[in-house]
This record gives sequence, structure tokens and C-alpha cells, in this order.
Amino acid sequence: MFRTYVGKTHTLYEKAKKKTVVPIKTLLQHGFVCSSRPILGAMKPEQSVDGWRDDHFQRRIDYVVPSLLLIEEIVESGAALTYLPEHLVARLNVLPLSISGCPYSCKQTVKIMARNADENRWLLSLLEGL
Repeated sequence: MFRTYVGKTHTLYEKAKKKTVVPIKTLLQHGFVCSSRPILGAMKPEQSVDGWRDDHFQRRIDYVVPSLLLIEEIVESGAALTYLPEHLVARLNVLPLSISGCPYSCKQTVKIMARNADENRWLLSLLEGL
């Protein structure tokens, strides 16, 4: 599942820490960092490159960057929010925000295919650690 994440020095961090629900209108007053291209695969036409529904809830994108590493650095610094899958932020120093007033969510499903299952054992062990 994709969630909206906030870094320790961001003004919304305390709300995330206390698990306070943030109305979507409040959330949209803050800037986001977003990828310049779909780094997580193709999205539906109505979705942004990170899966967010900007067609219904237009965000302020303060940073557009070409890599996931830059997104991580910017959100951890508290300079912006980000919308990413849970498994990508597990090792980061960020918290998810609870948001009200937005009925949309984005879910990513990963399928691994191979002729011989032994060829993917290294990948499966990596994914289990996330």
C-alpha cells in the first residue's frame, strides 16, 4: 500500500507521531517531492507517476527528482512529503500520515516469474527482508 510520509523536522511530523488524522485540505497545503518518471512501473492514466490522484486532489509539488534516493533524502530532511509504497520506506526515518477526506489509495502488486524457481531465490530472500 502507498502512504503519505513525513520526515522528523516537517511541521506535520508530530501529527504523524501522535497518529492524529490530518484532513486532506490541510495536507494539500504542504509541498511534496515526486519522481520525474514512473520509478515503480506504469500507472493508470488518471494517476500521477507516483500513484497519487492529482486529478481529484491537486498537490503542490515542490521537488521533481529523477531518483528514489533523492526522494528519500528530501522527505527525511523534512523539506517535503512523499507518497510511496510502505516497503520502500521501511528503513527510512519517516512516519506515515493518517489522512481523512480522500477515498483513493494506491496498491502495488509485484509478481515474479521464472522458468526455474531456483533462479529467483536470491530475489525472494531480498523481498522477504523488506
